[in-house]
Amino acid sequence: MNPARQILFRDVCIFDGRHNGLSESSNVLVRDELIEKISPEAIIAEGATIVEAGDRTLMPGLIDAHVHLDINRDIQDIVLHADRSDLAIRSTVVARDMLMDGWTSVRDVGGSPFGLRRAVDAGLTPGPRIYASGPFISQTSGHGDFGCVC
Repeated sequence: MNPARQILFRDVCIFDGRHNGLSESSNVLVRDELIEKISPEAIIAEGATIVEAGDRTLMPGLIDAHVHLDINRDIQDIVLHADRSDLAIRSTVVARDMLMDGWTSVRDVGGSPFGLRRAVDAGLTPGPRIYASGPFISQTSGHGDFGCVC
């Protein structure tokens, strides 16, 4: 059995989304992706990865419910000039940038991000959790209607 993965954030101000403003400087212990302890007092965690935050802000991850990881530039340019490898390479950059911007979960509502999702889940590339619908559902002339490149 693998030991629990622990991350200890030291000296963070917490924005919890429930209160206006930030908490006092605190320490946060995360074990296997779950917050185990929050305390203004020192937390001892043997073997934990330590993140010295220096009074930076820690907040819950953001969730975006409408993204297109593959369709990440002008649709006409994609249709006329891109192949599958272009989309795959660009989507890894988009996923990494979204994670670095604080988006920890996204709902991809049209495209084919399944390979990207597997790569993120396997730790091959950084990115948010991806919940993918697969094909677009779109009205005629909507941005999911590829019969009309306008």
